[in-house]
Amino acid sequence: MTVRAMLISGREVIVLSGGDGGAVLQNDSVAPYDTQVGVRFNTDGTIETGKSLNGAAIIWSAAGDWIDPTSDADSSYSVRFTNFNGAGGGNWTAESAADDVWIGLGSQRIWRMRSTAFEDINFTADFEVRKTAGAPPATGSASYTFSIENQV
Repeated sequence: MTVRAMLISGREVIVLSGGDGGAVLQNDSVAPYDTQVGVRFNTDGTIETGKSLNGAAIIWSAAGDWIDPTSDADSSYSVRFTNFNGAGGGNWTAESAADDVWIGLGSQRIWRMRSTAFEDINFTADFEVRKTAGAPPATGSASYTFSIENQV
């Protein structure tokens, strides 16, 4: 759940989040397989999850905001994923960063999983956001579950 900005002592406080979390499932029952699922953190403060089938481009859908209000989004924030836990084959692509590595949100950040094999891949990952300066701890997070089911 995305937490919204709050008024504390008459001033607005920026609230960070990893988005709304949730599940992203893509099923393919026709070989040859070329299936993807992913998550994208945009520079405008929004998050999208996506999936594709048969090698097509990923179709992205709104999945919440990583900052509220989104008008405060800028490159002084960072994102990372942690707690990758899964079954089946595959690994995240190297588009963004490895597990537990903070990367700046001055550019769009994408993590995606792709499978071209007959297999089921199921995994969860937590995404965290923080203000970068001074290397503080995460101040917003959300958990996502991803599944690719390539089967006959």
